[in-house]
Amino acid sequence: MNPAPLPTPNSHPPVAPSGEETTHFVRRALLGDLASLDWVVRQFSPLLLMHARNRVGRLRSPGIEPEDLVQRVWAITLPKLAQLQPRDNRYTPVLRSYLHTTLKQDFMNWLRASARRRAHGAGAEVDQERAIEQSSSPTTGLVTRICRSEAVEALWEALQSLSESDRELIVRRGLEEESYEDLAVALGADAATLRVRFHRAILRLKGHLHPEISASFDEM
Repeated sequence: MNPAPLPTPNSHPPVAPSGEETTHFVRRALLGDLASLDWVVRQFSPLLLMHARNRVGRLRSPGIEPEDLVQRVWAITLPKLAQLQPRDNRYTPVLRSYLHTTLKQDFMNWLRASARRRAHGAGAEVDQERAIEQSSSPTTGLVTRICRSEAVEALWEALQSLSESDRELIVRRGLEEESYEDLAVALGADAATLRVRFHRAILRLKGHLHPEISASFDEM
């Protein structure tokens, strides 16, 4: 089975990937199959970029681009792919969770390192960033093309069409996997209401997207 082509301005892959198909490619990527790794990066990067844009967009002068943050996440994740263990014989939710947890943690680490540099000088506490910058990844050019693709922009525009509260809920529940109980405390709504709101927001978002991209929200 050949990897799905990256969408271009005038074409889209004809069939949305099923959960089984995604897990199939993830399994093969874990075994080192480069074509499957290519497919996996194409499948998971749009949501990563959406997450990164949301994180970086909260800062007035972030000093880091969302695309660079996605590159960092793949640089951290790729060497550890083979260590992932399936959950209920599925790799898709495991990899998605790992990627978005890594993005959140790496962004927080970057913020702390930036604060230390401002306090102690530009040369302090750069070991982690230097290690990431020096890591070579076969996906670097691919991630760049994905981040600048029409499909990614369509996803971002669809997200912006939702209310701010629904966007926050999708990111915090769907990507960062906060529990409904914790969200209820943070957002001042009961867990059952938030559960309904989340699934309705996902359906509205998917309604604006091509099936190839909307499939990324399955199993959330």
